[in-house]
Amino acid sequence: MIDSDDPSVRIRVRLLGPFHVERRREDGNWEAIKKTVWGNSSARALFKRLLGADNRRATGSQLLAELWPRSSARSAEHYLNHAVCKLRKIFQWDELITAFTSHGRVGYQLSDQALVWCDIDACEALIIEAERLGRASTQAFSLLKQARSLFDRGSMLEEESAAWSLAIRAEKEKLESYCRIWLAEAYEVQGESSYARMQYLQLLERNPRDEDVLCRLLGFLYRQGKKQEAISYYEEVKQYFDEHGLSLSKTTQKLVELIQEEHSYLNRSSFKATEETNKVRQSSLMPRALYVDLIRFQSNLPHFWQFYYASTALDFIFDIQATIEELRILEQQVSRGGLQQLVWDLLFSYYLLAARIAHDLRSYGMATNYQNEALNIAKSIDNLSLWALALSERGFTQLVWGSFGETDTLGAFQAHPKRIIDAVADLEGAIPYAQPQLKGLITLDLSRAMGMMKRSETDITRVLSTVEQAEQWIGQEQRSDDLYARICLPSPHLQHWRLYLGQAVTFNVVGHPAKAVAALQAIKQLAPGEGLPANEIRRNAWAMIIEAEAHMGLQSFDQAATLASTALRSCQDIQSLSNIAIIRDIYSRLRQGSASNHVAVIELGKTLATSAII
Repeated sequence: MIDSDDPSVRIRVRLLGPFHVERRREDGNWEAIKKTVWGNSSARALFKRLLGADNRRATGSQLLAELWPRSSARSAEHYLNHAVCKLRKIFQWDELITAFTSHGRVGYQLSDQALVWCDIDACEALIIEAERLGRASTQAFSLLKQARSLFDRGSMLEEESAAWSLAIRAEKEKLESYCRIWLAEAYEVQGESSYARMQYLQLLERNPRDEDVLCRLLGFLYRQGKKQEAISYYEEVKQYFDEHGLSLSKTTQKLVELIQEEHSYLNRSSFKATEETNKVRQSSLMPRALYVDLIRFQSNLPHFWQFYYASTALDFIFDIQATIEELRILEQQVSRGGLQQLVWDLLFSYYLLAARIAHDLRSYGMATNYQNEALNIAKSIDNLSLWALALSERGFTQLVWGSFGETDTLGAFQAHPKRIIDAVADLEGAIPYAQPQLKGLITLDLSRAMGMMKRSETDITRVLSTVEQAEQWIGQEQRSDDLYARICLPSPHLQHWRLYLGQAVTFNVVGHPAKAVAALQAIKQLAPGEGLPANEIRRNAWAMIIEAEAHMGLQSFDQAATLASTALRSCQDIQSLSNIAIIRDIYSRLRQGSASNHVAVIELGKTLATSAII
């Protein structure tokens, strides 16, 4: 981590609260940049925008569209060039901002934290280091307090109202939430309840609509025995929601019902509490306090899955990881009974959800680690149904890792036979203990893995026979009542669209693209409500990638490029790195073939070049 007074730092910037910039003079002292020095707002806006960008870099087309959306292309480009020159002149430093080229597009990058220190980047570094050290450690507590002191200065880009600033502000507000929530938890453990409460209240003051923070505050007050105060805060927030025509979630309402129910009971009790009765009461409240937290985790789970299929995984990966840590702590506080079973169910579910997200981010090793944790839970509670579910998930990750995890010197995907063999072993091992719907899905993945290992026409015949076997599970009901199975596999039986989608993948692998197209067409011909859900962006993008791959096999290159472009835009929206990598592979093959100069292929290349994920 870089300190703001480090000798290497030449510029110090504060984006939290009022915008403030200083530059180091030759004598080592700091000099504030006055507002008048910036001239018009172009240079200042460019400076802020690059500081808020990933790795402090952005393409020229992105900057033009965001900073000067109403200007003509020629005027906007003039403003950008002028702003770059102005920044270099203000700081008397040509290397402050450098140009780069990526996939034929020019962009700009600002110097890193070692040279241009920025408070929000310092906060992020402190929080990441605290997470690495373990949030319960003394060192982490000190780092979080340092980050909090920076956040206390004000909101991110608080003087900016342009559209480009909104997403950046929202992203950095999540960092502040992590910081203050983790601090509140640490203060609570140390018995400093007033400081813990202050962190929750400051977050609610910034965003009164944050029900997660509200529930955490209510749970904290409940554990402190301040039930009336919890109810009062709830009523204040409820009034705000009512005034704005909003409704509180069922999770929040259920939590408040628990608190109100117990508060009413205690108010009705007329006996005088003795030391012995207080101990009895406290011991009875402990499981209930845990239950309050578990309700929140259980209710959040289906929403996380919905976000996974329809939104970006990166938006909530830290929330999932934080939940897993909290559940691990709760696991140590319960030793038997229904609460223990619920904690295990939730841990199992969140491990596999985290694995899916890591998988989508191409962090296949991390995904496998999460899946192994889920397998350990299934083994410890002797639940073969859950064990088969986790084993099949690990097999699927090994299959994708073995198919798309490595590239050769030309950038083309290189199969990894050992991982594919491991995938087959996991998938075959899971089938005997899987529920009917899962058996069908595993059979489809197994046929795909077998297709990757094909060596002869006999092997292909065996693969086609296996893929047809999955059809027998259509209509057979799912009997498992496990929490994860009910959320991840909500349909009572294997749906036709899942069958056809899985078959299309295998048909592509064994070189039968016409059959793959036919299977995908069968999905489109299903009755309304029985096809692939339109709101599941991730799966619809995957279906288009499969179709693009099929058209590659049919040498319908323009159609393949058009489908890949459409899928790419969806994948960019949800930042699906694994699918974007596959689309890049399709584009690479198109560029090397006879269709390299086709309009559709060129447009696909342009769309890839504008991706924020390089």
